[in-house]
Amino acid sequence: MRRTHAPSLTRNALWLTLLLLIALLVQACAPAGPAAPAAEQGAAPEAAAPGEPVKNALGKELPADAAPLDQQVLVFPYSGWKTFTTVDFFQAVYERADALSDILSDSLVRLDKDFQPNPGAATEWSVDDSGLVWTFKLDPNLMWNDGTPVTADDYVATFQYGADPAHAWDFSWYYQGVIKNWTQSVNGEVTPQEIGVRAVDANTLEFTTETPAPFLPAMLVYSNTMQKRALEEHGGFYNSDPATSVSAGPYKLVEWTKDQRLVYEINEQYKGTNIPYIQRLVVTNIGQPSQLLPAYEANEIDFVNGGGTLSPADFEIIAADPALNEQYHPHYGDFRT
Repeated sequence: MRRTHAPSLTRNALWLTLLLLIALLVQACAPAGPAAPAAEQGAAPEAAAPGEPVKNALGKELPADAAPLDQQVLVFPYSGWKTFTTVDFFQAVYERADALSDILSDSLVRLDKDFQPNPGAATEWSVDDSGLVWTFKLDPNLMWNDGTPVTADDYVATFQYGADPAHAWDFSWYYQGVIKNWTQSVNGEVTPQEIGVRAVDANTLEFTTETPAPFLPAMLVYSNTMQKRALEEHGGFYNSDPATSVSAGPYKLVEWTKDQRLVYEINEQYKGTNIPYIQRLVVTNIGQPSQLLPAYEANEIDFVNGGGTLSPADFEIIAADPALNEQYHPHYGDFRT
């Protein structure tokens, strides 16, 4: 089945690439461009001395033409007609924040521009001669921002949570028939502890599949882990509150005002390889979809995903405006498209 590609508006093509960073975790940057929303107030990185390269809180050197650090803010729209309750993939795929989700940890693999699996939280992987048992070596440098290491136990707990019928995960179909005993666990025939995901040691994760599955590494682009301790202590919505949220990803949650806005800042304790440029990410409620294009034109937001949100009249306005037409980009849709 072929899916319709959703168009989008961005003020800079590189900012569109940043969205892909968030969705597929591919790095990008946002150099200075046309007028952007007023900078949000957050932790102020130290200014570089005259003549020195500008670096963000993680030491990432920004391009020479980049906006000042206090303007390295990207604002995404949240349409009030659709609510969200989580930012975690394994909590609820279809109740996540519109644009900014799954950035509080790294998936085991990332897909490159050609949709080929590349190392993410896993530095390498291999399969045994049977084609059934896969071994993933985790990056030993990864840390949660509470100072504890990311371990294979975190991933095991996350996958067991996804296979738990009591959780009734809305994306459980994704691994059915692939991971051993996954379907049986979802159906309540075996316990989640019996699925084919186990920790060999702190940095070694093992998957067993029902049949040979050479596509498993690519599937694991959807494997952003939750923290085992936080999941057990606070439940699956622990990342919906900055007070209990914990991050091993490039950003940390600093504000969640229900039905109004969501704010992330760079996680200064991030030890992974997916180091971003942008200092601060904001999702703001702009009301009904009819307000998307006006908000974009007023520089209140930096991005509009047109699929199912922009009206035919909006597209007529875009087509008639050379500047807007220049900022219009067809969206890739989904790596399964």
